[in-house]
Amino acid sequence: MGEDSQPESKLAQLQQSLDNFLKDDSPFSQVFVMAEKYSQGRVKRTYAFWGVCVFAALYLLFGYGAALVANLIGFVYPAYKSCKAIESEDKDDDTLWLTYWVVFAFFGVIEYFTDILLWWIPFYFFLKCIFLIWCFVPWENYNGSFLIYNNIIKKLVSRYEKKIDQGLKEASAIARDAARQGISMVKDHASDPANMGKVAGFVSKASELVEEESKKDS
Repeated sequence: MGEDSQPESKLAQLQQSLDNFLKDDSPFSQVFVMAEKYSQGRVKRTYAFWGVCVFAALYLLFGYGAALVANLIGFVYPAYKSCKAIESEDKDDDTLWLTYWVVFAFFGVIEYFTDILLWWIPFYFFLKCIFLIWCFVPWENYNGSFLIYNNIIKKLVSRYEKKIDQGLKEASAIARDAARQGISMVKDHASDPANMGKVAGFVSKASELVEEESKKDS
C-alpha cells in the first residue's frame, strides 16, 4: 500500500507545482494565461504548457542551436526567480536558488573539462535541459540541486575546506604583494625626469598624428 501511494504522491506534488507555476504572476506564466484567455477557454493553460514542452523537446532533439536553448532554459527562468527571491522577505527561496547556482557552476566546470566526451552522447542537450529543470523545480524532497549539493558538493567542500581556505589566503597575499609592487613601480617611473620626457614626447607625437588626420578629413 505504501509503495503504491509513493508514486501517486510524487505525481500529486508535480501537479501541484505545475498548478502553482501556471497561477504565478511571472511573465513566463502569463504567456499561458493569455493563451487560455484569447482562445476563450478552448485551450487550457495546462495544455498550452505541455504543448510548449513538447515543441521545446523536439527542438532540442532535432533543431539547430540546441546548446543555446538548453543554456537559456537553465539560466533565464532561474535568474528571474533569483531576482524575485532577493527582493522577498522569505529566506527559503534564497536558499533554493543559491543552491541551484552552486550546482549550476559545479556542473559547468565538469562540462568544460569533459566537453569532448559529452558531445558524443546522443541527444546530450535534451538530457542537459531535463537535468537543469530537475535542479530548479521546487519539489520539497526531490529537488535536484538539494540532492546533489547535500550528497556530493557539501561533502567535497567539508573534506577540503581547510586547504581551500589556505589556498585563498595565499592567493590573496600574492595579489596584494603584486599590487603593491605595481604601484611602487608606477610611482618610481613617474618621478623619474627621463621617463617624464618620454611620456611628453609620446603625447606630442600622438597630438601631431591626430592633427594630420583631422587635416586629411577636412
